[in-house]
Amino acid sequence: MSERKEEVSESGRSSESGLTLATGRSTSKAWCATYPGPADRNFNYRKLLDSSKSGIGDASESPIKVAIIGAGPAGLTAAHELARSGLKNIHLYEASNRYGGRFWTKTLAPDYGEEQFSAMDAGAMRMPPFIDETKKKDNPTLSERRAEILSGCSILSYYLNKFQISTGEFPNPGSRIAKTGIYYNEGSLKPDTKEEAKEEGAETRSRDYQETNSNGKGTMLIWHEDQDDPPNEKLRNVKKKWDDWGNKVKQQVRKAYPTPEWPVFWKKIVANYYDKTFRDVVFLPTVDDEGEHKKGNFGGLGMTEEEARIFYVIGAGDGGWGSFFNLSFLYVYRTFIHGFGTDLQVIEGLFDEEGNRLSGPGQNTYVYDSLSGQIATPNYLGTSTITECLLFGPIGGKSKTPALYGKHLEGALSQEPGGNGLHLFFDSPVSKIEKLSNGKVKLHVKYGIDKSLNFNFEAQEYDAVIITVPTHQFGTEIEVSGFNPETEWPYDLQAYLAQAHWEPCVKVFVELNQAYWEDPKCPIPQIIESETFIRDTYGVKINKGTKDKQTGILLLSYTWWRDATKLVGYDDQELINLAVKEADRMLDNCKNMGGHKISNYVKHTKDQFGNINYKGWVHHWELQKNFKGAARLYDQRTWKSTQTPMMYNQHYSKNSKLYFAGEGYHVDAGWVEPAFRTAIDSVLRIFLHNEIKIITENFDFNRDYPEYDPNFDPATHKVE
Repeated sequence: MSERKEEVSESGRSSESGLTLATGRSTSKAWCATYPGPADRNFNYRKLLDSSKSGIGDASESPIKVAIIGAGPAGLTAAHELARSGLKNIHLYEASNRYGGRFWTKTLAPDYGEEQFSAMDAGAMRMPPFIDETKKKDNPTLSERRAEILSGCSILSYYLNKFQISTGEFPNPGSRIAKTGIYYNEGSLKPDTKEEAKEEGAETRSRDYQETNSNGKGTMLIWHEDQDDPPNEKLRNVKKKWDDWGNKVKQQVRKAYPTPEWPVFWKKIVANYYDKTFRDVVFLPTVDDEGEHKKGNFGGLGMTEEEARIFYVIGAGDGGWGSFFNLSFLYVYRTFIHGFGTDLQVIEGLFDEEGNRLSGPGQNTYVYDSLSGQIATPNYLGTSTITECLLFGPIGGKSKTPALYGKHLEGALSQEPGGNGLHLFFDSPVSKIEKLSNGKVKLHVKYGIDKSLNFNFEAQEYDAVIITVPTHQFGTEIEVSGFNPETEWPYDLQAYLAQAHWEPCVKVFVELNQAYWEDPKCPIPQIIESETFIRDTYGVKINKGTKDKQTGILLLSYTWWRDATKLVGYDDQELINLAVKEADRMLDNCKNMGGHKISNYVKHTKDQFGNINYKGWVHHWELQKNFKGAARLYDQRTWKSTQTPMMYNQHYSKNSKLYFAGEGYHVDAGWVEPAFRTAIDSVLRIFLHNEIKIITENFDFNRDYPEYDPNFDPATHKVE
């Protein structure tokens, strides 16, 4: 394929779909996103929402009825934006009795009467705002930093700004805000000598390595907030190879990304790396030829086997990459190069500038769905604040509904067959999606729910259905019937849904009696990267309210893939106790930890026999019936199958009336931004397909909005 600017051109026939498909279209110059941003589509969704003051479309007179399956970030975003554009008939179906999807927050009970604001987030716990790197300040004030976060080129930043949600810097390993501990090979890695430290331009931290524990045989390396690199030569070499590779890629990408020519360069990168695992690239020799770089070939990291093992287990002290070693390198590329690991924010909740907690709509009251079933009251703490605001917060725009929650109760007990208006159905799993002969779509809900006296489910027919559920629900709990396999529900999509890989993940939280890292007498780092079964440990404290009364929380163990799978067999309390015990063992083996134990800082109870049980929470994503995994990842050489769900709305939705939204149908899985963006994509196309005028300022869908190229094949693409 010759290189050229992507644009709508001659059409070709797809053998799989039987449809006539355009070759693709670049984002117009005026609507290109700033760098960094997601790789596969450089469209400025933030600008789209900012330019849609009255809503994306004018749907106030439209009679169409839209169903949404799933009340997670994607489903609630779609409902919120449809309503903001004035659409009246929206039915949202949720299989469980909770909203929020992978925003799954557990809050703490008051500590000695003091309300606690640090929350345990089972899903997303750190989020990238995608700040334009050309506008970032080196040493911003708190207010300047807040402005940077809220101005990010992301839908996340748009909603943070709309609902005035408070955020803070997430304490990532090796970050500027937290001390990181590194424990490798039972603490056998040695800290720099004075000479080595001098050569690296770093201060010697002799106090960190005073032998204060006679039982210890190893050492906990300490990476301080003001140090650019970890305090060990082997770790620095690993970090340098990773940083060097990233810097030479970013040098090329940052020039191409904010332009209409980005798809051309992106195809070069894909052609060079689509067939490689991350492990392949870790060992691949480096390439320092700028001519090759312009062809999208940056070589690999050039690591030795020992360096690769360190990188696998603890990274460069900044978190292990082992869970991704055998997956497609394109996933790691998309994450590392395109901003998903940059400027990460912890979502705090609703607070004023002085740190006082603000109440939100629906808080401290009983709340119900349209079937009169009780659902959770919003707390407005942690990441769930975002979905709570989408459901209970002000809509604005052309909507005559103040919020999604509230209007849905009007006529909730009515048997009116049309079912018009806004309805929220919880504990209402969809069991079948059926295409009717009249072209509309019918949803069957699980037997028993469909016989509800409160609503006539049988009579509902939809003009569009937005699907946000994880792929594994198809073929297990959701049947699809009546759709044409050539033009509406293709076999390659069905194969993708059946074969999609969802990564296991386990989080083990414990409740603290104090944030130990703030105790000047405690040497235990706030963040610990280790080779033990607990792997990554994060201490998080929200500094709001009465700060010295906030205890914080500890994500004691954070594991993925094989490391997570081996923990599935334990019951929750057993696993919490084991994790605390292992952390204590690790610290007791460190000469420089002074005999301090994690267990001394963890809240606990005692059973009738005097045995200690530590207080905490365990979340196995693999065991959640409605999720079946934490993130939908993918292997090398699967470019075509990963593009199939991403292109579905573009190619099939007009005929099928079905629209995919959610991170499960995107390659940037594991992050919330693709859930937001695919929801907006669905809203745009529903308006387009139902003759609803899009009223976003200075935006023309057919001129400005990018389309994926179905004819691109990285195996045959000619790179020049």
